[in-house]
Amino acid sequence: MTIAYLVPSANASPATILSTNTYTLIDDGGTNGLVADADGSVNTTGSDEQTGTATWALTDLTETPTSVSSATFRVRARLVCPANNDDTGTWQFRLSVGGSTYDINWVATTDNNAGFANRTIAVGTGFTKAQYDAATVTLDQTAYSRTKGGDGFYIDIDAFELEIDYSVLTPAFYDQADFHWRDDDGSESAATFITGDEPDVWTQATTPSFSTTAIYGVTYGNGLYVAVGTGKIAYSTDAGVWTQAATPSFSTDVIRGVAYGSGLYVAVGNSGKIAYSTDADTWTQATTPSFSTSSIQDVTYGNGTYVAVGVSGKIAYSTDGDAWTQSTTPSFSTDTINGVTFGNGLYVAVGGSGKIAYSTDGDTWTQATTPSFGTASIYGVTYGNGLYVAVGNGGKIGYSTDANTWTQATTPSFSTTQIYGVTYGSGLYVAVSSIGKIAYSSDGDTWTQAATPSFGTDVIRGVAYGNGLYVAVSDAGKIGWSPSNRTTFSGSDEAEYEFTIELVAADLTAGDRLQFRLKT
Repeated sequence: MTIAYLVPSANASPATILSTNTYTLIDDGGTNGLVADADGSVNTTGSDEQTGTATWALTDLTETPTSVSSATFRVRARLVCPANNDDTGTWQFRLSVGGSTYDINWVATTDNNAGFANRTIAVGTGFTKAQYDAATVTLDQTAYSRTKGGDGFYIDIDAFELEIDYSVLTPAFYDQADFHWRDDDGSESAATFITGDEPDVWTQATTPSFSTTAIYGVTYGNGLYVAVGTGKIAYSTDAGVWTQAATPSFSTDVIRGVAYGSGLYVAVGNSGKIAYSTDADTWTQATTPSFSTSSIQDVTYGNGTYVAVGVSGKIAYSTDGDAWTQSTTPSFSTDTINGVTFGNGLYVAVGGSGKIAYSTDGDTWTQATTPSFGTASIYGVTYGNGLYVAVGNGGKIGYSTDANTWTQATTPSFSTTQIYGVTYGSGLYVAVSSIGKIAYSSDGDTWTQAATPSFGTDVIRGVAYGNGLYVAVSDAGKIGWSPSNRTTFSGSDEAEYEFTIELVAADLTAGDRLQFRLKT
């Protein structure tokens, strides 16, 4: 598989718009203005000259400025003086924000006795909303001289404002025509979008690497999918291309189950063999597997302990994958235990004669009082979203909130076919069976058959979930995968479905690019 990136075409670049927010300090709503009096107060009489200071806080900061590109401090005012007054003076409007100051000076001469005028000054960028909230404007007469008596100049303020211009990415909608592929080598091609909202459509791995030999189990952990079969172990980062383990260490024995936890992959199989690996490529046989030559059917990890189950009702546990201890009270008599899982503080095992048992430590087990499968063999079990879900012979599916009392699914949808495996991920339980059937459910009770499972009539032995994919394996060496509640992409030239991406300002900032890491 080729790693590719989906990036917007040039015509799909998010538009950067300039939004303006004006924060008003004073606005009298008319043309008479407000007069700054000598004592710093504001009046409308115009009878006294301004010789002191007055300070106002900003108001109307109703939005949070983001990505500020510019800000402008604006004063709309006029200087008024009686006729034949030769007084002179300078009035300074000082904006203080975020430790910086910005001044607008108004110099009084006799020819300033005119209408209202705007004076503006640029303000620096990068201030936060809190800094704008704390900003003030001070009006101060910095220099004043009088050559005649009587009323002198006074400042008549109509308004002063802080106008903030800030850039945001507009909410934008792109369809498939707005995107293209960019490959590792820099080449580009058209992009096609294929929806995959449910595990309905399954794709076969291009290089499963098991030939036609049976694959019995699969797991996901630490970025790898790991599948096991007749003497073979393979791993993959994407479920499409698989690599055979260099030293699987099981010779030709069937490997029936695999799990991941605490940095180790642990595989179990025939002849009582257990092996572990840190990388899924090099495997080491456990020194004390404790099953003698009995077949081991499945393994799980939880709460710091690996638990393995097998024929003759045997259960063993280990904290390191190497040294194993047999359970003192497995509670299955001599029935084969086919599957085991961990969830919500419990290990749950299922097996022959419709038996289900649970344990808090892997050593002492308690039989479920109402397993609900009759005497039908149960082959697989999983946990997710508060439910344990078990599957078995005769198309039966049961679920439980406590592992003790079980309820049969009302619409299991498998008829009477054997269901061999079940997993949970991305809000769905997914079960696999003989004759190539796959079904999914959001509640464990009502199940829907996958429209295109892609396994033909093969017996599907196992299924796992990880990194957004459900992965299933079969008796015929096949591996298939399906996406979970997401949209997938292909690199073909012909579009199959409309695809829409919504960008909002909260998702991106100016200069960001929309990029997906995809596999084609």
